Amino acid sequence: MSVPVYEDDVVDTGLPMNPVTRLFIVVIFTLPLFLTVDWVSAGIAILIELCAIPVLRAPVGVVLRRSVPLLIASALGSIPMLLYGQEGGETYFSFLTAHVTDNSIQLAIGIFLRVLAIGLPVVLVSYGVDPTDLGRALAQVLHLPARFVLGTVAALQMLTALQDDLHAMHRARRSRGLIDQHGFGHRFKNGASLAFGLLVQSLRRASTLSVAMEARGFAYASCRTWAKREDFHLRDGVILAVTVVLAAVPVAVSVWAGTFRLFGLVG
Repeated sequence: MSVPVYEDDVVDTGLPMNPVTRLFIVVIFTLPLFLTVDWVSAGIAILIELCAIPVLRAPVGVVLRRSVPLLIASALGSIPMLLYGQEGGETYFSFLTAHVTDNSIQLAIGIFLRVLAIGLPVVLVSYGVDPTDLGRALAQVLHLPARFVLGTVAALQMLTALQDDLHAMHRARRSRGLIDQHGFGHRFKNGASLAFGLLVQSLRRASTLSVAMEARGFAYASCRTWAKREDFHLRDGVILAVTVVLAAVPVAVSVWAGTFRLFGLVG
């Protein structure tokens, strides 16, 4: 007897590849970006990542929503460089030790784009990754210890539980009249209260999960069997080869444009 499959039950998990391949993509593509601080290489890298969105079949709305923390982190990282970066060129603002010059502006733009270029691949390749498939790949392809793999899978599966707990706590406190949406001060206080409650709930859930896993023998098995094989196919090798070529493009363009600046030599 066959089970009917409805369109709403079909979830596109993105470009088919081994979960370990996704980890290698992030490492290979972002490694050159750790060596440079110029804005040209970071801008070219972001352009390549944006072009990869339809290839990886990642929804644009999901990418934008998950990129909000990256935008905040990029802004926070570029502000100190803007005010206290290496001086050079025309000075636009000066107060005590803070100096805004042509060189500091270029460094701030480079840091802003660089943080985005490093974080955006994580957002793209993490879409559609199943924690169980990732655990099998870590154990069978990278041959990591079983205890580490099982702990990683359990931690990733708890991320969705954290989001559900946050929504449940928000609805419960709202129904009891404990949340006031008027004014920034009230919203900040409500957010801090929810964060503390979520922390307590997470610690309780982690303790319960660790005891349950230990009772079922997960802590004592040095070698485990897996219900499904996760092999490294030819398409994974092709994807990694393409990634190596794409990772060299931003650096090559910045060197050709004469804007290449090695990290640590920002003068």
